[in-house]
Parts: sequence; C-alpha cells; structure tokens
Amino acid sequence: MTLAAVKRLVKETPLCKISEAREGLMAVKGRARALKKIQSPLLGVNVVAYQIYCRAVTNSGRRLELSFARANNFVVEDGTGSIEVVSYNAYLMLKHEYQTSSGSADSFSFDVLRALRKECDADLTHVRMDSFEWNAYFLEEREPCYVVGDCRLVVDTEQTAIHYRESARKPTLRAPKESPLVVSEFDRVELEQRLSGYFQ
Repeated sequence: MTLAAVKRLVKETPLCKISEAREGLMAVKGRARALKKIQSPLLGVNVVAYQIYCRAVTNSGRRLELSFARANNFVVEDGTGSIEVVSYNAYLMLKHEYQTSSGSADSFSFDVLRALRKECDADLTHVRMDSFEWNAYFLEEREPCYVVGDCRLVVDTEQTAIHYRESARKPTLRAPKESPLVVSEFDRVELEQRLSGYFQ
C-alpha cells in the first residue's frame, strides 16, 4: 500500500449514488453506521474506526514513531441506499481529533503506551515521558465519510429470496486488487489536496 496508489485511486474513481451501484471501482459519500463498534483504547469510546499516532524519544536518545489503526465493517448511507464497507486493508484519513497530549505523564498517555505495547509489540519501557506526543482520530457513528473501493454484489443472506431461482444481492465495497480501500472524513476535493501535499 503506497500513497501514490491511494492518490491515483481517489483521482480516477467516480462518485456514485449508492442506489446506482454497479460492480467495479466506485466512490460513495454518506454517513457511517457501525455494524459492530470498536472500543478505542482511550476513554472507552465506541467508534466506527480510529487511528493513533505517537512520537517519543527513549532514554538512550532513540527516536520512535509508531501508529496503528482499527476499523470494523460498517455501512454507508447516502439517502438513496446503503452499502456495506469491508474494512480489510483500509487506508484511513480521519479528521475528528478527539484527544491530544504532548509531553505529559497523564493517564491518557499511559493508556496510549499500553495500547502501543499491545498493538505494535514495541518495547516502550524507556520512553521519556517529557518527549511523548500522541494524537488520536476517530470516525464516529453518523459522521460523514467518503469511501473509495471495488464494488461487488454479494448474496444478501438476511433477506428472503424474491424468487426460488435467484437470491437477493446487495452491494459491498472492499479493497481493489493491489490498492487499499480508502476511508476518509474529507470530501473528494479536500482529500485530493491533502494527498497531493504528501508529494510536494
């Protein structure tokens, strides 16, 4: 997964109404609804997805930059329909900053350290707390989102077949071959601008 692949996918994929979903690459814009919420490692907040970024310096002077993200499958609704998003191999760009801490040995910072040890398998025993900085970003229930991926029509096992010879089918979005699924809280214009900034 590279930023170049993300930028190309966002730029080349058309925005569609969910009611007009067809198999192939498509982007949708709507509001997120969790199928199963995730509890973030901070404050016990239930969210659709989250990212945590950290920077620190150890007592020996070694600089650390660590990050991790989590997302469960969720649904996007745009007023014309709904589509399930399979979050495997998702590239997240979230803007709702829930909490920031810089250089303080508070309870939030220790919660982040515990999560980093678990999620990143990192040795953080000798981190200097006066150097420890972290940022957490969340996609919460009913917040707007922009998702780009590969649409597939799959059998909807939760509905009664409309005919004994055929089954109802529902659209799902998943990561395209050799590219990530893009999940963002930014609209397309702002997302493209931010991605372009990485290459300047």
